[in-house]
Amino acid sequence: MNRTKVVKYVFGVLFLCISIYSLRNYIDCKFAVSESKPIVYFLVETRINKGGRGKSYDMIIKYQNREKTISITSKEFELIENGKYPELFYSKNSDLIFSRWTIKLNFRITVLFLLLSIIAIFPWNIFPPAGPSSNNFKG
Repeated sequence: MNRTKVVKYVFGVLFLCISIYSLRNYIDCKFAVSESKPIVYFLVETRINKGGRGKSYDMIIKYQNREKTISITSKEFELIENGKYPELFYSKNSDLIFSRWTIKLNFRITVLFLLLSIIAIFPWNIFPPAGPSSNNFKG
């Protein structure tokens, strides 16, 4: 087996592991939303993180005498600025506090990395090797 195939298989397995991990988080979050009500929390602070070319938004909350930092979308950040707080949920299995956006994010990551693993693992012969053994060689 040549190096290219080994690298393809390593990346395929890596992408598959990421996909399985995100699928587990997706199922856990989806189950927590369906089985429980939104939690009651106290908002400590919201902040904008600027780095590179984009921005990310965080909110720090206090829940059960613990402070947690949660990533939020720009839309949720604007709603907080207007006094409307997003619904947050708690997963007992993973000790995670999350919003509905996290469920969508985990689903998207699962699908993306599953497709990447399929592309990396399966032998696609799109570009046949050039050389004397190819049909394009006339000599």
